[in-house]
Amino acid sequence: MKLSRKRLSRRRVLLVIDDVWDPAVPIAFELTKMVGEGSAAVVTSRTPAVAERIVAEPNKRYVLDVLTPLDSALLLSRLAPDAVARYPEKCMQLVEQVGCLPLALVVAGGLLGSEEGRSLGIQRLVAELAGGDGLLSRDAPANVQPLLHETSLTVAALLQRSVRAMPEDQQRRFAAFGVFAPKPATIDLRSLAAAWQADPDTARRHAATMVAHGVLQLTMDDEYQIHAILQLLAKQMLQRG
Repeated sequence: MKLSRKRLSRRRVLLVIDDVWDPAVPIAFELTKMVGEGSAAVVTSRTPAVAERIVAEPNKRYVLDVLTPLDSALLLSRLAPDAVARYPEKCMQLVEQVGCLPLALVVAGGLLGSEEGRSLGIQRLVAELAGGDGLLSRDAPANVQPLLHETSLTVAALLQRSVRAMPEDQQRRFAAFGVFAPKPATIDLRSLAAAWQADPDTARRHAATMVAHGVLQLTMDDEYQIHAILQLLAKQMLQRG
């Protein structure tokens, strides 16, 4: 910590501390105090209590709202241009169903761009999500309950539908993400290869397929990140066997 303070104080830096979830962990608070003059620190959290603990001054806290419907549609159009061009009204309906949540839009775009998603089509996907939402609303299965603490019924249905669209061997690989810690859910290629019992080149190919499907992000060379909600889904799948 002393070494970090010395290094940061001598440089102009933008320090980003992403997704802090526990206000009792002091490291984020300490790191914000290390940046010197001419530098800045940005801390992100989904929990207001954490933000208030780390940044005491209200005028220095910024509540980031969800995407607007227009921005959400633009994001979806980049991920699934053919679907948006052919069925703009259905795509807007999908945007509304998932509450403009970026994670859900990325997963939906990956699903619509996949081979099964193209055969499924935007119209059927919207209908399935509406039906799934109603089904879960009436009697949410036990395996879905943990997901519902983190996201909406419709998004939970979308995530499950997207994973089911993968080939069975890819579903098993996705479930293997359940062995990793959800925070931070950053995984290097060697760890992936070990979890999948594959050589690095094969693991890299499988990971690239998941990135294209929208359930995994490539953050740098041979390093990947999975969203905490998707990691929770993987853990549930792993526990079910």
